[in-house]
Amino acid sequence: MKRQDEEWAEIRTPKVIDKAVVQLSIDAPQFTHDIINELYRNDLNIDQQIISEILSLPRKTVLEDLHNVVYDSISRFDVFVGKDIEWNPETHEFLMHAVLLLVELKDDSSLEVLLDILRQDNDYLEVWFSDFLTDGFWELIYPFAHNKFNVLKNFLLEPNRYTFSRSAVSDVFMQMALHQPEKRGEISAWYKEIFEEWILRQDDDTIIDTEVIAFLVSDAVDLKMKDLIPQITELFTNGLVAKEVSGNLEKSLLRINEEIKYDQKRKVFNSITERYNYFLSSWIGYKNEDEHEQYINLNSKGKEVVTDSLRNFNPQPIVNTKIGRNDPCPCGSGKKYKKCCENK
Repeated sequence: MKRQDEEWAEIRTPKVIDKAVVQLSIDAPQFTHDIINELYRNDLNIDQQIISEILSLPRKTVLEDLHNVVYDSISRFDVFVGKDIEWNPETHEFLMHAVLLLVELKDDSSLEVLLDILRQDNDYLEVWFSDFLTDGFWELIYPFAHNKFNVLKNFLLEPNRYTFSRSAVSDVFMQMALHQPEKRGEISAWYKEIFEEWILRQDDDTIIDTEVIAFLVSDAVDLKMKDLIPQITELFTNGLVAKEVSGNLEKSLLRINEEIKYDQKRKVFNSITERYNYFLSSWIGYKNEDEHEQYINLNSKGKEVVTDSLRNFNPQPIVNTKIGRNDPCPCGSGKKYKKCCENK
Protein backbone atom coordinates (compact mmCIF):
# COMPACT_ATOMS: atom_id res chain seq x y z
CA MET A 1 0.00 0.00 0.00
CA LYS A 2 2.86 2.39 0.81
CA ARG A 3 4.41 1.82 -2.62
CA GLN A 4 1.01 2.42 -4.24
CA ASP A 5 0.59 5.67 -2.30
CA GLU A 6 4.05 6.79 -3.39
CA GLU A 7 3.20 6.13 -7.03
CA TRP A 8 -0.02 8.15 -6.77
CA ALA A 9 1.93 10.96 -5.11
CA GLU A 10 4.05 11.23 -8.26
CA ILE A 11 1.05 11.98 -10.45
CA ARG A 12 1.01 15.42 -12.07
CA THR A 13 -2.22 16.81 -13.47
CA PRO A 14 -2.55 20.29 -15.01
CA LYS A 15 -5.10 22.73 -13.70
CA VAL A 16 -8.07 22.56 -16.08
CA ILE A 17 -9.00 25.92 -17.59
CA ASP A 18 -11.87 25.83 -20.06
CA LYS A 19 -11.45 27.75 -23.29
CA ALA A 20 -13.89 30.62 -23.73
CA VAL A 21 -15.16 29.77 -27.20
CA VAL A 22 -18.46 31.67 -26.94
CA GLN A 23 -20.08 34.31 -24.75
CA LEU A 24 -22.38 33.18 -21.98
CA SER A 25 -26.05 33.86 -22.64
CA ILE A 26 -29.58 33.08 -21.50
CA ASP A 27 -31.05 33.62 -24.97
CA ALA A 28 -31.78 30.72 -27.32
CA PRO A 29 -30.01 30.92 -30.69
CA GLN A 30 -31.89 31.66 -33.88
CA PHE A 31 -31.43 29.04 -36.57
CA THR A 32 -31.65 29.36 -40.33
CA HIS A 33 -33.66 26.15 -40.41
CA ASP A 34 -36.53 25.88 -37.95
CA ILE A 35 -36.38 22.08 -37.98
CA ILE A 36 -33.17 22.29 -35.92
CA ASN A 37 -35.38 23.15 -32.95
CA GLU A 38 -36.70 19.59 -33.07
CA LEU A 39 -33.35 18.51 -31.64
CA TYR A 40 -34.32 20.31 -28.42
CA ARG A 41 -37.63 18.46 -28.18
CA ASN A 42 -36.60 14.85 -28.77
CA ASP A 43 -34.55 12.22 -27.02
CA LEU A 44 -32.52 9.66 -28.95
CA ASN A 45 -35.76 8.00 -30.07
CA ILE A 46 -36.20 10.93 -32.43
CA ASP A 47 -38.11 10.26 -35.64
CA GLN A 48 -35.42 9.39 -38.18
CA GLN A 49 -37.35 11.34 -40.79
CA ILE A 50 -36.35 14.49 -38.90
CA ILE A 51 -32.72 13.41 -39.05
CA SER A 52 -33.01 12.69 -42.77
CA GLU A 53 -34.57 16.09 -43.44
CA ILE A 54 -31.81 17.88 -41.54
CA LEU A 55 -29.13 15.99 -43.45
CA SER A 56 -30.75 17.02 -46.74
CA LEU A 57 -30.63 20.76 -45.94
CA PRO A 58 -28.16 23.06 -47.75
CA ARG A 59 -24.76 22.06 -46.45
CA LYS A 60 -23.38 25.49 -45.55
CA THR A 61 -26.35 26.67 -43.52
CA VAL A 62 -27.06 23.36 -41.81
CA LEU A 63 -23.44 23.16 -40.66
CA GLU A 64 -23.70 26.68 -39.25
CA ASP A 65 -26.90 25.76 -37.43
CA LEU A 66 -25.45 22.57 -35.98
CA HIS A 67 -22.29 24.36 -34.87
CA ASN A 68 -24.55 26.89 -33.12
CA VAL A 69 -26.33 24.05 -31.33
CA VAL A 70 -23.00 22.83 -29.97
CA TYR A 71 -21.99 26.29 -28.79
CA ASP A 72 -25.44 26.78 -27.28
CA SER A 73 -24.66 23.91 -24.89
CA ILE A 74 -21.71 26.01 -23.67
CA SER A 75 -23.19 29.52 -23.71
CA ARG A 76 -26.41 28.48 -21.94
CA PHE A 77 -24.85 25.83 -19.72
CA ASP A 78 -26.34 27.36 -16.57
CA VAL A 79 -29.77 27.44 -18.20
CA PHE A 80 -29.71 23.72 -18.91
CA VAL A 81 -28.09 22.54 -15.69
CA GLY A 82 -28.98 25.28 -13.21
CA LYS A 83 -30.33 24.80 -9.72
CA ASP A 84 -33.35 22.49 -9.49
CA ILE A 85 -33.07 21.54 -13.20
CA GLU A 86 -32.97 17.79 -13.74
CA TRP A 87 -31.63 15.97 -16.76
CA ASN A 88 -34.48 15.23 -19.17
CA PRO A 89 -33.61 13.22 -22.31
CA GLU A 90 -36.35 14.95 -24.28
CA THR A 91 -34.77 18.37 -23.72
CA HIS A 92 -31.11 17.56 -23.05
CA GLU A 93 -30.06 15.29 -25.91
CA PHE A 94 -29.83 18.16 -28.42
CA LEU A 95 -26.06 18.27 -28.12
CA MET A 96 -25.69 14.56 -28.87
CA HIS A 97 -28.04 14.92 -31.84
CA ALA A 98 -25.96 17.80 -33.20
CA VAL A 99 -22.67 15.96 -32.74
CA LEU A 100 -23.97 12.84 -34.47
CA LEU A 101 -25.25 14.93 -37.37
CA LEU A 102 -21.91 16.72 -37.71
CA VAL A 103 -20.06 13.42 -37.78
CA GLU A 104 -22.41 12.17 -40.48
CA LEU A 105 -21.84 15.32 -42.59
CA LYS A 106 -18.06 14.81 -42.32
CA ASP A 107 -17.06 18.43 -42.91
CA ASP A 108 -13.52 19.19 -41.72
CA SER A 109 -14.69 22.45 -40.13
CA SER A 110 -16.57 20.41 -37.55
CA LEU A 111 -13.41 18.90 -36.08
CA GLU A 112 -12.54 22.19 -34.41
CA VAL A 113 -16.08 22.36 -33.02
CA LEU A 114 -15.70 18.88 -31.51
CA LEU A 115 -12.36 19.89 -30.03
CA ASP A 116 -13.98 23.00 -28.55
CA ILE A 117 -16.27 20.60 -26.68
CA LEU A 118 -13.19 18.84 -25.31
CA ARG A 119 -11.68 22.21 -24.36
CA GLN A 120 -14.37 22.74 -21.73
CA ASP A 121 -13.96 21.92 -18.05
CA ASN A 122 -14.80 18.62 -16.42
CA ASP A 123 -18.12 19.92 -15.00
CA TYR A 124 -19.41 20.62 -18.51
CA LEU A 125 -18.11 17.32 -19.88
CA GLU A 126 -19.53 15.31 -16.99
CA VAL A 127 -23.00 16.82 -17.45
CA TRP A 128 -23.23 16.34 -21.21
CA PHE A 129 -21.25 13.13 -21.71
CA SER A 130 -20.50 11.40 -18.41
CA ASP A 131 -18.51 8.20 -19.06
CA PHE A 132 -19.19 8.42 -22.78
CA LEU A 133 -16.25 10.82 -22.85
CA THR A 134 -13.89 7.93 -22.12
CA ASP A 135 -15.97 5.13 -23.59
CA GLY A 136 -17.06 6.45 -26.96
CA PHE A 137 -16.18 10.06 -27.78
CA TRP A 138 -13.06 8.93 -29.65
CA GLU A 139 -15.31 7.31 -32.29
CA LEU A 140 -16.86 10.70 -33.11
CA ILE A 141 -13.43 12.19 -33.83
CA TYR A 142 -12.19 9.16 -35.73
CA PRO A 143 -13.83 10.05 -39.10
CA PHE A 144 -11.99 13.40 -39.15
CA ALA A 145 -8.58 12.16 -38.06
CA HIS A 146 -7.13 10.62 -41.23
CA ASN A 147 -5.54 13.91 -42.42
CA LYS A 148 -5.53 15.84 -39.13
CA PHE A 149 -2.58 14.33 -37.31
CA ASN A 150 -0.99 17.71 -36.52
CA VAL A 151 -4.26 19.26 -35.36
CA LEU A 152 -4.85 16.42 -32.92
CA LYS A 153 -1.21 16.38 -31.80
CA ASN A 154 -1.44 20.08 -31.03
CA PHE A 155 -4.62 19.52 -29.04
CA LEU A 156 -2.86 16.93 -26.87
CA LEU A 157 -0.13 19.50 -26.20
CA GLU A 158 -2.47 22.41 -25.40
CA PRO A 159 -2.06 23.76 -21.88
CA ASN A 160 -4.61 23.17 -19.11
CA ARG A 161 -6.75 20.54 -20.81
CA TYR A 162 -8.77 17.91 -18.97
CA THR A 163 -7.14 14.48 -18.64
CA PHE A 164 -9.97 12.53 -20.23
CA SER A 165 -10.45 15.01 -23.07
CA ARG A 166 -6.89 14.25 -24.08
CA SER A 167 -7.37 10.52 -23.61
CA ALA A 168 -10.39 10.63 -25.96
CA VAL A 169 -8.08 11.98 -28.67
CA SER A 170 -5.32 9.51 -27.88
CA ASP A 171 -7.82 6.64 -28.23
CA VAL A 172 -8.41 7.73 -31.84
CA PHE A 173 -4.85 6.83 -32.78
CA MET A 174 -4.85 3.56 -30.88
CA GLN A 175 -7.93 2.52 -32.83
CA MET A 176 -6.61 3.86 -36.12
CA ALA A 177 -3.51 1.72 -35.76
CA LEU A 178 -5.73 -1.34 -35.21
CA HIS A 179 -8.25 -0.60 -37.97
CA GLN A 180 -5.80 0.85 -40.51
CA PRO A 181 -2.49 -1.01 -40.03
CA GLU A 182 -1.14 0.57 -43.22
CA LYS A 183 -0.88 3.83 -41.24
CA ARG A 184 1.17 2.28 -38.47
CA GLY A 185 4.36 4.13 -39.50
CA GLU A 186 2.61 7.52 -39.48
CA ILE A 187 1.00 6.77 -36.14
CA SER A 188 4.30 5.69 -34.59
CA ALA A 189 5.86 8.96 -35.78
CA TRP A 190 2.88 10.81 -34.23
CA TYR A 191 3.52 9.16 -30.86
CA LYS A 192 7.23 9.87 -31.12
CA GLU A 193 6.71 13.60 -31.74
CA ILE A 194 4.41 13.87 -28.74
CA PHE A 195 6.68 11.83 -26.47
CA GLU A 196 9.69 13.96 -27.40
CA GLU A 197 7.75 17.19 -26.83
CA TRP A 198 6.77 16.01 -23.34
CA ILE A 199 10.39 15.12 -22.59
CA LEU A 200 11.53 18.53 -23.83
CA ARG A 201 8.87 20.35 -21.77
CA GLN A 202 8.88 18.10 -18.74
CA ASP A 203 8.90 21.05 -16.32
CA ASP A 204 5.81 22.64 -17.88
CA ASP A 205 2.99 21.94 -15.44
CA THR A 206 0.38 23.23 -17.90
CA ILE A 207 0.88 20.33 -20.31
CA ILE A 208 2.47 17.50 -18.31
CA ASP A 209 -0.28 15.10 -17.30
CA THR A 210 1.33 11.88 -16.14
CA GLU A 211 -1.90 9.90 -16.52
CA VAL A 212 -2.32 10.98 -20.16
CA ILE A 213 1.31 10.14 -20.82
CA ALA A 214 0.73 6.73 -19.25
CA PHE A 215 -2.33 6.19 -21.49
CA LEU A 216 -0.28 6.87 -24.62
CA VAL A 217 2.66 4.82 -23.40
CA SER A 218 0.33 1.89 -22.67
CA ASP A 219 -1.19 2.17 -26.13
CA ALA A 220 2.21 2.27 -27.82
CA VAL A 221 3.26 -0.76 -25.76
CA ASP A 222 0.12 -2.71 -26.66
CA LEU A 223 0.68 -1.82 -30.32
CA LYS A 224 4.20 -3.31 -30.00
CA MET A 225 5.83 -0.11 -31.28
CA LYS A 226 9.35 -1.17 -30.36
CA ASP A 227 10.85 1.78 -32.22
CA LEU A 228 9.49 3.97 -29.40
CA ILE A 229 11.38 2.14 -26.62
CA PRO A 230 14.01 4.94 -26.28
CA GLN A 231 11.32 7.60 -25.79
CA ILE A 232 9.24 5.37 -23.49
CA THR A 233 12.32 4.64 -21.39
CA GLU A 234 13.17 8.33 -21.10
CA LEU A 235 9.60 9.22 -20.08
CA PHE A 236 9.78 6.67 -17.26
CA THR A 237 13.30 7.71 -16.26
CA ASN A 238 12.17 11.32 -15.93
CA GLY A 239 9.16 10.39 -13.78
CA LEU A 240 6.64 11.48 -16.41
CA VAL A 241 4.56 8.28 -16.48
CA ALA A 242 1.85 7.45 -13.94
CA LYS A 243 2.88 3.91 -13.08
CA GLU A 244 -0.50 3.27 -11.44
CA VAL A 245 -1.95 3.52 -14.96
CA SER A 246 0.64 1.85 -17.14
CA GLY A 247 2.69 -0.31 -14.85
CA ASN A 248 6.40 0.35 -14.40
CA LEU A 249 9.11 0.48 -17.04
CA GLU A 250 10.11 -3.16 -16.52
CA LYS A 251 6.55 -4.39 -17.10
CA SER A 252 6.15 -2.10 -20.09
CA LEU A 253 9.29 -3.42 -21.75
CA LEU A 254 8.20 -6.99 -21.12
CA ARG A 255 4.79 -6.30 -22.67
CA ILE A 256 6.15 -4.49 -25.71
CA ASN A 257 8.44 -7.42 -26.49
CA GLU A 258 6.04 -10.27 -25.78
CA GLU A 259 4.15 -11.96 -28.59
CA ILE A 260 0.77 -11.78 -26.84
CA LYS A 261 -1.46 -9.14 -28.36
CA TYR A 262 -4.31 -7.65 -26.34
CA ASP A 263 -7.54 -7.37 -28.31
CA GLN A 264 -8.21 -3.64 -27.99
CA LYS A 265 -10.05 -3.11 -31.28
CA ARG A 266 -13.38 -1.37 -30.79
CA LYS A 267 -16.33 -0.80 -33.09
CA VAL A 268 -16.20 1.96 -35.68
CA PHE A 269 -19.66 2.83 -36.99
CA ASN A 270 -20.39 3.46 -40.65
CA SER A 271 -23.44 5.70 -40.35
CA ILE A 272 -25.56 7.86 -38.07
CA THR A 273 -28.19 5.11 -38.11
CA GLU A 274 -25.71 2.64 -36.62
CA ARG A 275 -24.76 5.13 -33.93
CA TYR A 276 -28.37 5.83 -32.94
CA ASN A 277 -29.15 2.13 -32.88
CA TYR A 278 -26.15 1.46 -30.68
CA PHE A 279 -27.09 4.15 -28.16
CA LEU A 280 -30.73 3.07 -28.09
CA SER A 281 -29.69 -0.52 -27.42
CA SER A 282 -27.04 0.20 -24.79
CA TRP A 283 -27.75 3.42 -22.90
CA ILE A 284 -29.86 3.24 -19.77
CA GLY A 285 -33.29 4.80 -20.25
CA TYR A 286 -33.48 3.50 -23.81
CA LYS A 287 -32.96 -0.21 -23.22
CA ASN A 288 -35.75 -2.73 -22.84
CA GLU A 289 -37.62 -1.95 -19.59
CA ASP A 290 -37.43 -5.58 -18.40
CA GLU A 291 -33.62 -5.54 -18.72
CA HIS A 292 -33.49 -2.17 -16.96
CA GLU A 293 -35.67 -3.49 -14.11
CA GLN A 294 -33.46 -6.57 -13.82
CA TYR A 295 -30.42 -4.30 -13.52
CA ILE A 296 -32.05 -2.22 -10.77
CA ASN A 297 -33.14 -5.36 -8.87
CA LEU A 298 -29.63 -6.79 -8.97
CA ASN A 299 -28.19 -3.59 -7.55
CA SER A 300 -30.87 -3.41 -4.85
CA LYS A 301 -29.75 -6.84 -3.61
CA GLY A 302 -26.29 -5.49 -2.98
CA LYS A 303 -24.59 -7.06 -5.99
CA GLU A 304 -22.36 -5.03 -8.23
CA VAL A 305 -21.90 -4.83 -11.98
CA VAL A 306 -18.59 -4.20 -13.69
CA THR A 307 -19.62 -0.90 -15.28
CA ASP A 308 -20.74 1.98 -13.08
CA SER A 309 -21.98 4.34 -15.80
CA LEU A 310 -25.66 5.25 -15.70
CA ARG A 311 -25.70 6.67 -19.18
CA ASN A 312 -23.89 3.76 -20.75
CA PHE A 313 -25.87 0.83 -19.35
CA ASN A 314 -24.39 -2.30 -20.82
CA PRO A 315 -24.96 -5.38 -18.64
CA GLN A 316 -21.78 -7.24 -17.76
CA PRO A 317 -21.14 -10.41 -15.78
CA ILE A 318 -21.97 -9.92 -12.10
CA VAL A 319 -18.97 -10.10 -9.80
CA ASN A 320 -18.74 -10.09 -6.04
CA THR A 321 -16.28 -7.23 -5.80
CA LYS A 322 -16.62 -4.02 -7.75
CA ILE A 323 -13.65 -3.15 -9.93
CA GLY A 324 -13.08 0.59 -9.92
CA ARG A 325 -12.21 2.22 -13.23
CA ASN A 326 -8.97 3.47 -11.66
CA ASP A 327 -8.06 0.12 -10.12
CA PRO A 328 -5.41 -2.17 -11.63
CA CYS A 329 -6.94 -4.46 -14.24
CA PRO A 330 -7.41 -8.01 -12.90
CA CYS A 331 -6.09 -9.45 -16.18
CA GLY A 332 -2.58 -8.65 -14.98
CA SER A 333 -1.65 -6.22 -17.76
CA GLY A 334 -0.49 -3.66 -15.20
CA LYS A 335 -2.82 -0.98 -16.59
CA LYS A 336 -5.86 0.68 -15.08
CA TYR A 337 -9.08 -1.21 -15.65
CA LYS A 338 -10.63 1.66 -17.65
CA LYS A 339 -7.74 1.50 -20.13
CA CYS A 340 -7.78 -2.27 -20.44
CA CYS A 341 -10.54 -4.87 -20.04
CA GLU A 342 -13.44 -2.52 -19.25
CA ASN A 343 -13.94 -1.95 -22.96
CA LYS A 344 -13.58 -5.56 -24.08
